Amino acid sequence: MNKGLGRLKGIIGSLPREFVIALVVTIMATVAVPVIVSLLTKHKVYVWVLALVALVAFLVGLVYGMTLGGASEGDGLKSRISELESRTGELGEYETYAEHVRDALGELRKVISKEMPSVSTRDFIEIGIFQPAYRLLHRDHRDAARGDVRFSILVADGDDFVMADESGLLPAHGHRSESRQRFRLPIRDSFAGVAYNSGRVQSSNDLAKDERFKPHPKASSGREYRSMVSVPLFRAGVVDGVLNVLAVRKDAFSPVDRTYITLLASVIDVARSLDAAR
Repeated sequence: MNKGLGRLKGIIGSLPREFVIALVVTIMATVAVPVIVSLLTKHKVYVWVLALVALVAFLVGLVYGMTLGGASEGDGLKSRISELESRTGELGEYETYAEHVRDALGELRKVISKEMPSVSTRDFIEIGIFQPAYRLLHRDHRDAARGDVRFSILVADGDDFVMADESGLLPAHGHRSESRQRFRLPIRDSFAGVAYNSGRVQSSNDLAKDERFKPHPKASSGREYRSMVSVPLFRAGVVDGVLNVLAVRKDAFSPVDRTYITLLASVIDVARSLDAAR
């Protein structure tokens, strides 16, 4: 009994403030209306029994619905994780890539199962995704030079992409904080914009000859990008951002590299969905 009450308190305590207020008002109405009716009709016992039955049914339905909703959401994320774990086979002999993807997904699985406390999504992406990916893309590229590699998440703000929103800087690696704060890039006619608008991965190993790419008008000279992979990010089935991976050398990303980056974007999608569910 005490465990049941504790569970009920925990669920109600986790609800949004507006919902709790609505719940209290509903309960008061459920109790107050029968009181008035009973005073007018003299059928006190009968009306109070009905009122109590209705109230208990409402609370049981609320707890049951919340429990099922939470379980369904968690099961959906676990299913998505299992699907991505199976896709690591697409990385072939690049076992270090596959190991990184599996490790990142394993961390998310532990958070869902409450085996470990959750961390901020930004820290998970920057420390658990971008930093290892930066090292692996250099180490596992068969000694081919790719030069400076940078990672960023872009989201739409009006007609532009930005690297910071009202919550602060978005996850990135290799970009200065000041640049991220000021960054604005028109979505239209941008390489990342093609991925964003089409919902499809875009890649190029020779941006200088790619009509999809236009250099940022405020980009620093002497550090032009030659290769790029842009992967749409999804939330609730809708594209709401782009993972951009850039390199200063031509022919920087092999087909396996692109598959690896695409899988990392899917891991980020799961992490962001988990963050939204909390």
